[in-house]
Amino acid sequence: MSEAGKSGVFGLVAAASAVLAFAFQGSSGTTTLPPEVGAMMFPDFHDALAAKSLTITRFDESLGRLEDLEVKQVDGRWRLPSHEGYPADAENKIRDATTPFVDLEIIRVASENETDHQLYGVVKPDKTSSEITDQGVGTRVVVKDSGGKSLVDLIIGKEVKDAEGQRYVCRTDKPRVYVCEIDPDDLPVRFEEWIEKDLLDVSSFDIERLTLKDYTFAVQQQLFRQPTTQFTQRLEVSLVHEDNKWQLDSLQENLNNRFVESELLDSEEVDQERINGLRTALTDLEIVDVDRKPTGLSSDLQADESFFSNEEGVNSLVEKGFYPVQLDGVPQILSSEGEVIAGTKDGVEYVLRFGRDEGIETKGDETSVNRYLLVSARFNEGYFDEPEYEDLPELPGGSVELPPADNSDSESVDADVEPDACGPQAENDEVEVSEDEIVEATADPKADAEVDTEASADSDQQVSATEEAAGEGDSTKADALAEIRAERERIEKENQRKRDEYDDKVEKAKEKVAELNYRFADWYYVISEDMYKKIHLSRSDIVKESDEAKESGFGLDAFKKIGEESKDLLKD
Repeated sequence: MSEAGKSGVFGLVAAASAVLAFAFQGSSGTTTLPPEVGAMMFPDFHDALAAKSLTITRFDESLGRLEDLEVKQVDGRWRLPSHEGYPADAENKIRDATTPFVDLEIIRVASENETDHQLYGVVKPDKTSSEITDQGVGTRVVVKDSGGKSLVDLIIGKEVKDAEGQRYVCRTDKPRVYVCEIDPDDLPVRFEEWIEKDLLDVSSFDIERLTLKDYTFAVQQQLFRQPTTQFTQRLEVSLVHEDNKWQLDSLQENLNNRFVESELLDSEEVDQERINGLRTALTDLEIVDVDRKPTGLSSDLQADESFFSNEEGVNSLVEKGFYPVQLDGVPQILSSEGEVIAGTKDGVEYVLRFGRDEGIETKGDETSVNRYLLVSARFNEGYFDEPEYEDLPELPGGSVELPPADNSDSESVDADVEPDACGPQAENDEVEVSEDEIVEATADPKADAEVDTEASADSDQQVSATEEAAGEGDSTKADALAEIRAERERIEKENQRKRDEYDDKVEKAKEKVAELNYRFADWYYVISEDMYKKIHLSRSDIVKESDEAKESGFGLDAFKKIGEESKDLLKD
C-alpha cells in the first residue's frame, strides 16, 4: 500500500475513534458509560424467598412448539397451574431457580432498538401469535411475589460471541437490549423437574409379590352396527420373592387360543435380572406429564354402577385407553395394554394400568412414544397371616372343697334290736353273779377314769389329724387353682398382644392405601416409552433358558446352534 493509502486508512480510524470518544465524554473530557451499566437489572428483587410464582415460556425444540411452565404457591402449597394444578416439589427449587436474578448485573448495552430483537434472540414469546417458523424467539422468565407484583420479567436471548456465560437479554417494559451473565440452561423448564420423584412412595425391598397381566383390550366401532370388543389375553403370571429370589407362584398363558394354567418348561427359569429391573423401575417410576381424571370415578378406580351413566367420564377414560366394563356382573376397568400389580410386605397393592399412546416426542433424531397410566392402591388382607392363639387351660369345676367324710362303717346309735333280745324271758331270767365279780367290777373307779381319759385323748388326736389333713388338701388345691389362673392370665395377655399387633398392621396398611389413593385420585399419568418397557413385560422378558439347560446342551441356545450349523451344511 502506498503512503497516501496508509494515511487515508489511519485518517478513517482516527475519525471513528473521535466519534466514539465524543459519545462517551462529559464536559470534563472523561469517558462516561451509560448510567445502567453496572447497575442491577431488578433492584427491587433482592431476596429469592420473596418469589411465590415462576413462569417460564420457551420454545421447545423437541415438541416444535412454545411451552409454558408455571409454578405457584396456592394456599400455602406449591402447585403447577400449567399442568392443571398438579402438586409441585418447589420449596427449594424455586429458590434455586430465581437466585440468579437477584442482583443480576448489567454488563453493557447492546442495542437501543426494538428492531434488533430478532438479531439478538430476544423476541417476546407469545403462544397466541408465535409460530414455529418465527426467528429470534427468546425464553421469558416472570417472577412474582405473594401479592402478584412482578419482581422479574426478562427475555433471555442468544449467547454473546466470545463471551462465555453471557447472554443478550431484554426487559419486557423496555426496548433496550442488554448483556448479562446468565445461563437459561440452569432453569428447570421441564415438568418432571418440579415434581416429587417417588410417585409410588415404595422401597424396592418392600415389594414381595408381582402379578403381570399381559393383554390388549379394544373397542371397535362399526358403521351401522353395535361396537365390538376385542380382548386378547397372552399372559398372567404371579411371582413371589422368597429365599432372596423370585419364584413362580402361578402361570396362565394362551395356548392354542385358550387361556389356561401352565408351567415353565424344564429348560426354563425366571429371569431374576429382568424382574429385579421391574421392581427397581417401580421404585423410580418417572412421569413426564399429567392430565386430570373425570369426576365420578372412585379413588381406588373401582367403577360403580352410576359411573356408567357419566358420559363425560366414560368418554375421557376410553379416549385414553381405559374401558369400564362388566365382568361377571362386576363393574371393572380394563386397559388397552394390560396391568401390573405390585404387592408389598405391608399388605399394600399397587395397581398400574397401561393405556393408549399420549403422543410422539422428538428429541433430535430420536422419537419416543409417551403412554397414559392409571395408578391406584388397595389393601390385601391375605398378605397377613392370622395370629395363632394359644388355648386357655380349663378351670376345675365346682368349688374347691374337701370331699365329705365316709361314715358308712360306723354303727348307728339307733340301731334296731331284735325283739327276742328284750323279750319277757330276758326280763324274768336271773343272772347269777358272784361277789368276787361284783367287787372286781366296782373295786377301782380311778382305773375306770384313766381308761376314759385315754380314750378321749385318742379321739382328740384323731380329730386333729383329720382337720390338719383337710387343711393341707385345701391349701394344695388353692395353689393349683392360682397357678392355672396365672397361666390363663399370661396366655390372655399374649393372645391380646398378637391381636393388637395384627390389627395395628391392618390399620397402618389401610391408612397407607387411603393416603396413596388421595394422591392418585385426580390424575392420569403420562410415562415415557422407555419406562413403559421396563414395567410392562411379556413372557419372553421374564423367562430365560436355565443354566442347567445350557450346560446339558439341550437348551434354546443349543437348538439355535444346531439350526445355524444345519444352514451351513446346506450351503456347502
